[in-house]
Amino acid sequence: MFVEESVWIKEALEKIEDIDGVNAIDIGSADLFTRTRLQPHIQQNLYAPLEKRKIKIFSTDKRNEPGVDYCINLCQDELLVNTIKTKFGLIIAANVLEHLYNRENAIKNILSLLDLQTGYLLITVPNNYFRHDEDDTMYRPTPDSLLTFIEKYASFTVIKKDLLRINQASYYVMPYYYNKILHHVPFFPMRKFYRWLIPSFRWRVSCVLLKVKNLK
Repeated sequence: MFVEESVWIKEALEKIEDIDGVNAIDIGSADLFTRTRLQPHIQQNLYAPLEKRKIKIFSTDKRNEPGVDYCINLCQDELLVNTIKTKFGLIIAANVLEHLYNRENAIKNILSLLDLQTGYLLITVPNNYFRHDEDDTMYRPTPDSLLTFIEKYASFTVIKKDLLRINQASYYVMPYYYNKILHHVPFFPMRKFYRWLIPSFRWRVSCVLLKVKNLK
């Protein structure tokens, strides 16, 4: 998750008053090390503000690592119905859909976890970014095409949507850390620096916050 992306999430959720005290779930949360050390802005801008509002946050990931409450495969049929019994007033799925070979099953599984009395869904997906993982499917929607996809499975009101451009220079000159060991390697430049020099080439993220009314 980009720093600016985490700020977008923080600011979007600050304006939602009726999620205080609800259960929330972070889909594809990564482990505790990633959230607090490798990308500490996730803890600072996402988890900490929600925890101050007495929101209990559960985490899920495909790997069973420290800090992961549920280890799941989102693409399986009705997996979550049998694995996670709790409903959640807020679901966050940041940088998840691009890693899933069966997005249809995944979004149905995600939506099945919503408590529709509150029913907020926040999703981010890269719009312009390189293939950064072996399971990256290169799904790169605009906010509108992302909404069109979700609309097949739920009716909702759009609270906020943005095509967020990433302007922080470090993302264009710092290495991408493929594992925890590389997190400690000294700085070295990447060839992506030209993207920072030309603003229209910078990374972009599609971000949407929805109030889900019912499932289809």
